[in-house]
Amino acid sequence: MSDSRNQEKPVLIGVMGGTGTGKSTFVNLASGSNLQVGFNLESCTSETQLSQPFVVDGRTVVLIDTPGFDDTFKTEADVLHSIADFLAAMYQNEQKLSGVIFLHRISDNRIGGLARKNFRLFRSICGDDALKHTIIATTMWGEVSAELGERRESELSTKDQYFKPAFDEGAKLVRHDNTLESAHGIVRQVLEYQPVGLSVQREMVDQHTTLGGTTAGQYLTVHLETVIQGQRDELRNVKAELEALRAKHTKQQESIGEMRAEIQSLRSKLEVYEAQHAKLGREGDRTVPRSDMIPTLLNLASQKVQQEKERYERVLLQQERERQKTEWRQKKQQEEERLRERQELEARQQSENARKDGSMCVVQ
Repeated sequence: MSDSRNQEKPVLIGVMGGTGTGKSTFVNLASGSNLQVGFNLESCTSETQLSQPFVVDGRTVVLIDTPGFDDTFKTEADVLHSIADFLAAMYQNEQKLSGVIFLHRISDNRIGGLARKNFRLFRSICGDDALKHTIIATTMWGEVSAELGERRESELSTKDQYFKPAFDEGAKLVRHDNTLESAHGIVRQVLEYQPVGLSVQREMVDQHTTLGGTTAGQYLTVHLETVIQGQRDELRNVKAELEALRAKHTKQQESIGEMRAEIQSLRSKLEVYEAQHAKLGREGDRTVPRSDMIPTLLNLASQKVQQEKERYERVLLQQERERQKTEWRQKKQQEEERLRERQELEARQQSENARKDGSMCVVQ
């Protein structure tokens, strides 16, 4: 009897993800509903919504469209409250999700900090046990080439900073090509799962934990504290820059004041000089060198000094030449005297020798 009633209950599937990933479009396509859809990165789903029931493989299905974690009109805390309160109310009414579909744009150039934060918040809502009931569906395949999409898909499934930890816990990765067949194929995979309580549901209902004390609430609290600290640091830096600008402005004002004082001092000195000049002009003509004659007088004096210097050098040169001539004459005279003395000595020796030779002949 109980099994019969359970079979009659609709299969409840949550649809989550960031703003602009195509959650409402997926829900409308799969269920034939007419939920409001955004065509840009602004969120149109401000509250959790239910699709109209539809049938897949003979099973009645209801999809739960949730606000994006990075909603453009609600804070992250408000979005978490909206999702958590709705899920907790379901759980109290003994309504459990058979699974969760998490949508991600394959067209994103890379998963930035915001997307990683969204997925971590999603994991904290579900809990690792419920990841076995999770389908990660990539959307927007029409906006990338097949080669690029496959490369990004491989990165998502193999890198720890992306979705690999979830796949290690049993999550599945599928593609959604925006067709009804694709949407129903994804839903069909969830039909295989038995209903399960998510982490945030068990914590809030079974353990009577406030949202702030749940795993999801604690994660978001830590994240917000990090953001707040970053904002405070940035504010402190901006204030420091402002103070520096004020100090610089004050210093500039002081410099301007000093420059003005210097200008006034120069003006005063100029007035004194002009007054002196005017006074000299009133004394009449005087026998003094005109200012325009001073350079000429200086040149004449310089030329006179140069001429005297050159004359003195000529005298010294002449004296040196006379000295050299005198030394040469004296040296020549000395040489002539020595030659004469030598000649006289030789003559005397020859005369003496001749005399001796004559005496010897006489004796013989």
